[in-house]
Amino acid sequence: MRKTHEKDQGQRMPISGGRGAGTTRRGKRQPGYSSQPPHPAPCKVLYLIAQLGAGGEERQLFELVKRLDRSAWEPVVVTYHGGGTYQDRLRRHGIAVIAREKSRKLSPAFFFFLVRTIRREGTRIIHSRLRDANHWARLAGLLTRIPVVCTSGTVSHRRALRDVLLEAALSPLTARLISNTRAAA
Repeated sequence: MRKTHEKDQGQRMPISGGRGAGTTRRGKRQPGYSSQPPHPAPCKVLYLIAQLGAGGEERQLFELVKRLDRSAWEPVVVTYHGGGTYQDRLRRHGIAVIAREKSRKLSPAFFFFLVRTIRREGTRIIHSRLRDANHWARLAGLLTRIPVVCTSGTVSHRRALRDVLLEAALSPLTARLISNTRAAA
């Protein structure tokens, strides 16, 4: 007879294996038992980019998300200037694309749309590309308490003082920074 202990509801649970949990004396599997632990749900990553036109950053994003292991990662792309070369390509690869027009540089409506989207999608990581998207992502990450990964691939030696100060203020909100050039890092 196998050793058992009483659970709170009075169910008898085996303490030690023998034939292995979930098998009968004849070696058949009992219903409801699995020999493998359940697969965790893929980590949902929200990618934020201004637009999906035919530029280099857009292509890098497309190449990245189409090659992700979908059993581990679930990409969602959010853009604030809809359309573009890569929007249809992403959708053909089964990647969700959410486009929302942002009419002004400073748009509270877009910011709250982004925060709602992050929460609704169950986002676990925000990954943004380029300066403006990086700013929006960091602010949304601060409000939602979700880590932000920023990608910067361009360097402008003639940046406005406003941009330099904003970058300095928001940089501490970045969990990781990815750059494809030394100068941008």
